[in-house]
Amino acid sequence: MKRNTVFFACSLLALAMLPGCSINASSSYYTVEVYADYAGMEQDLQDLGHYRTERSHRVAVGYALKDQKFLSDGLRSYKDNEGKAYDYRKSSRTAEHGYQYDFVGFAGFYEDNSAINLNKITADCSVFCSFEKNKVDYLVTVQDAFGVTYNDFSNKLSFGTKVSDDADLLASLLPFPDHDVSHDRDAYYMSYAPLGWNVYRYKSDDEKTEAEKTANKDVVLDPHGLRDANDKPVTEFLPYDDEDAIKNYVIADRTVFEAAYADGVEKEYTVQLSYQLRTLDHYDSQGKPIYNYGDFAAAPAVTSQVVPYGKGIDEEALAVPYYKIVGVGHNGTPDVYGNTDDVPSILRGENINRKVIKYDCAITLIYEKVESATLRFHADLADLDHVPANTDDVNYTQTILLEDGAIAPELLHKDALSAYRFTNTWTTTPFNPSVLNYEPFDISRILATGTVDLYPILLPREIAQGALHFELDLAFGGYMLHSIDTGTTVYDDAVVEDANFPTRYPYAGVYAFGDAAGDLTSVKLGNRVSYIGHGELASLASATTIDLKNSKITELPSYAFKSLLSTETYKLPSTLEKVGRDLFSRCQNVNAIEIDMTLAQVQSKIDSGDFYADWALGFESKVVYKS
Repeated sequence: MKRNTVFFACSLLALAMLPGCSINASSSYYTVEVYADYAGMEQDLQDLGHYRTERSHRVAVGYALKDQKFLSDGLRSYKDNEGKAYDYRKSSRTAEHGYQYDFVGFAGFYEDNSAINLNKITADCSVFCSFEKNKVDYLVTVQDAFGVTYNDFSNKLSFGTKVSDDADLLASLLPFPDHDVSHDRDAYYMSYAPLGWNVYRYKSDDEKTEAEKTANKDVVLDPHGLRDANDKPVTEFLPYDDEDAIKNYVIADRTVFEAAYADGVEKEYTVQLSYQLRTLDHYDSQGKPIYNYGDFAAAPAVTSQVVPYGKGIDEEALAVPYYKIVGVGHNGTPDVYGNTDDVPSILRGENINRKVIKYDCAITLIYEKVESATLRFHADLADLDHVPANTDDVNYTQTILLEDGAIAPELLHKDALSAYRFTNTWTTTPFNPSVLNYEPFDISRILATGTVDLYPILLPREIAQGALHFELDLAFGGYMLHSIDTGTTVYDDAVVEDANFPTRYPYAGVYAFGDAAGDLTSVKLGNRVSYIGHGELASLASATTIDLKNSKITELPSYAFKSLLSTETYKLPSTLEKVGRDLFSRCQNVNAIEIDMTLAQVQSKIDSGDFYADWALGFESKVVYKS
């Protein structure tokens, strides 16, 4: 019977025979049969002191010269009895996760089970591929949030190694790396709060599915369904401040520790400020101005500012009347970012732009006196009500010396504006008529020569909304209802609420209901009304309902509803702060007085003296409090 053979020779004499050839052993050779690994071999060796050929798999047979060394060269090229290639260095056994069988050489036994000295074979024998079980070494890497290896840590560690067992790994994970240290490329403009370590463990080839093997890609073990910022599976997450969890973490697979940070926010930097005054000395032969630089006596008291990355210093806070900022740099030499190690390398030596601050720095602000400015006045009359259609916008220019600081706006004398009231306020942006809280323009705040556009805040003296007429009252910050037309069907329901008030302009409340007061059958004031004229509520002789519940009225004087004979229902708001005595004096037909406060709230105001105790005198039983 033919069988695969393997031949061994010493260094002095080589005898090779092709597989499949027969040979008659002579006294010059010994037969050597080679067996593969088998399960239980260590136990057999321990219990019996030798291997059992019946439990193994013979992979080759050959001959060796007497008294010569056993040579294994060429064994890998042989096939087993089934014709399959056999690698004797690879165990056929599967170890538990984290362990593997490593080939350590050959062990041989003679027929009497005595051990062979493989350097000198003295009889026919059996040789076994010898293995020992060892822990698997896994590649472990520590990297930053951009996938760049951090601290140069990339090493192989044995299965079961704790982080605290490896000094280099521990030093890479604790303390948690400052993003500024590991990300110089963007650290100077973003600040990152630490989160912890994303831990990615990867499957071994034996753990992959067939599809994963075919794809030939790394596969992350994802037992908890975690995801990182890029929606990539994360095996585990270790908070940066849980040192015990980090130290006790055990390596069990090929592992990557990746630093995780919260979303970045722009950093703020401190700008140290000093000041100089620049004055013109003369012009050189080329017409270039030559300046003198010196102390600035009127310099601001501000010595530093905190500025977000990419923003400019707050020049408004550094404004000096009749002076402007013209640049930065001591004695005309540009200020630059420092060259020290703490400054990002990309910024070192770069000129500082005061309008785009990138890092901590010190600058000298250069001021220059402003002699004059050109003011351009605008009135966009088309945006105002009641201006004749053929009226042109009024625009004119006035140049002034800042020493005088005077504005004489001819605009105010134009005939077209006779129906308007000037609010004594100019603004450097087009006027929004729904806002009245503009600060008056201060001519001394002009910080640069050139043209300044100014817009007057003009409001109609009177406006009408249907049958309601309003007058401007700047003391109250808007328009007040002044009167209501009489004899109009608009007031069959006689409701006065927000829908009937002008929406384009601000208003403050009600001066008077006017001659129509006695015709109103009901009154409902909306939530923008915060004032009502003295005695006006008592003029509503025909109103069956007076509803102030949604208003912002804060005060009702004594006898506010005096002598109302038709009013059945009164509704009072929760905004009341002061209430006088006997609000319903001489009233008749009172069915309900609803107040949007609890009894306890009203009693508290009575105790504090804000409400008179007899505010509902004679009608206490009609009061309905908020539940």
